[in-house]
Amino acid sequence: MNALIVARKEFDDARRSRLLWALIAVVSGLVALTMGVPLLVPVLGDDPLQGLGAASEFAAILVPIVALVAAYLALAGERESGSLRLLLGLEPNRRTVVAGKFLGRAAVVALGIVAGFLLAGVVGWVLYGGLPLAAFLAVTALTAVLGIAFVGVAVGVSAATASRSRAMTVGIAAYLGVTLLWDLLP
Repeated sequence: MNALIVARKEFDDARRSRLLWALIAVVSGLVALTMGVPLLVPVLGDDPLQGLGAASEFAAILVPIVALVAAYLALAGERESGSLRLLLGLEPNRRTVVAGKFLGRAAVVALGIVAGFLLAGVVGWVLYGGLPLAAFLAVTALTAVLGIAFVGVAVGVSAATASRSRAMTVGIAAYLGVTLLWDLLP
């Protein structure tokens, strides 16, 4: 059994999660709404790059939260329920399980982010009459990479902690440390 089999099962499980898709829908809707913020503020004008900038700033705050929620229980939840012991009793080793969990959850988060930005792109196209395609694709890709990076943090936290509550606590601390307090470090 390789990591892709574990990833496929993890993708299917996460894909069926209503909470995860509700979070992705909320983020998608809010990112699409923020695309039109520069039109509401007369000082900013009607530049589609301003709208894309507003959407990306907003997504930079919300995407890590969605990624952490999507992946913080990847291993800790299964450890508490006992299904991880069953999985590790089969063929895959620990490294394969962790890699598969990461790949499956990262695929779900990246797919949700791309879908959300496609919705924001349609809104931007309608509101501004066009959209700088290269900048839009770059922001979408970089936001997806941000989400995947936070999935990696969450899966690592989930693998290192023994319970759901510890995984959530360390995940929140990681979010606060990386997104909010990082600028204070220097």
